[in-house]
Amino acid sequence: MSSLASPGVTLALLTVAVVGKVGGTLLGARATGVEGRTAWQLGVLLNTRGLTELVFLAAGLHLGVIQPPLYTSLVVVAPVTTLAIGPLLDAVGGGVRRLLLPAGETILPE
Repeated sequence: MSSLASPGVTLALLTVAVVGKVGGTLLGARATGVEGRTAWQLGVLLNTRGLTELVFLAAGLHLGVIQPPLYTSLVVVAPVTTLAIGPLLDAVGGGVRRLLLPAGETILPE
C-alpha cells in the first residue's frame, strides 16, 4: 500500500474541512445575531488548523488509528487551510489590518 493518498481524496478532505468549519461557524454566528461580514470573518479565522492538527495526526498515525495515506492527505490540509487565512479574509472583506486596527489607523508608514 502506498503512503500517498490520491489528489482527489486530498481535495475532497480539504473541501469538507473548509466548508464544515467555515459553514458551521457562519451558521452559529448568524443564529446568535452576528452581522454577515463579521460571521464570515469568524468562519475564516476558525478555519486554521496548523500545529494542533499536526500533533493529533502524528499521534493517530503512531497509535494506528489512521493509515499513512489518510495521514498524508490531512497533513496537506493543515497548512493549506492555515495559509489560506489572508486571501480568504481579503475575499470576505475583512483583511487583517481591518480586523486589528480601528478605522483610519494604519501600521504602515505613510
